[in-house]
Amino acid sequence: MEAENKLLADAVFEGGGVKGIGLVGAAAVIEERGYQWANLAGTSAGAIVAALLAAGYTAEELKKLMSELDYSRFKDTGLLDRIPVAGPLGSLIFEKGIYEGKFIEDWLRELLRKKGKDTFGKLIIANERDDRYRFKLRVIASDISRGRMLVLPQDIIDFGILPEDLDVAMAVRMSMSIPFFYEPVKLQYKKENQAQTVYSGWRHTK
Repeated sequence: MEAENKLLADAVFEGGGVKGIGLVGAAAVIEERGYQWANLAGTSAGAIVAALLAAGYTAEELKKLMSELDYSRFKDTGLLDRIPVAGPLGSLIFEKGIYEGKFIEDWLRELLRKKGKDTFGKLIIANERDDRYRFKLRVIASDISRGRMLVLPQDIIDFGILPEDLDVAMAVRMSMSIPFFYEPVKLQYKKENQAQTVYSGWRHTK
């Protein structure tokens, strides 16, 4: 009877940089009203919030994490970027983005590991028979090479990776490949005898 009386909520969190802080506030209000999270989805900053909630963090815990976070570290540069004047331009031309995005991916991965939820295989909803709701979390990214939206983890199978094995932090990083800001994530797409390099926001063909 207790399970039947649970208040369950599905949520989709949109992107928008610092809007992620506002999303945490909205999640806190929902939790204060007694709701528990059932199915979650997000893109970009919203994917960070959705992933952490799906892993078992409460909105109050996220508030604390966000207040302690040094957001300047999100702008992590590589060796090329550190060359005065020419570095950032070269990074845009050759790497398709100024910042690496490694800090935020590593930061998120560590938080997910603390909850034991670093892969999508650990976010499977027990006894769920409908494949649409099999995973507690969905992350939205873009595959510009083929002009389509990627819904992760299920669409990762096109790249030779089992959905259950996909690293959650990597999926979120793919969703955060803001053009020119973060370097895109590169994956190998295999179909028949054709191999193509696919980015989550850009295209590069060999």
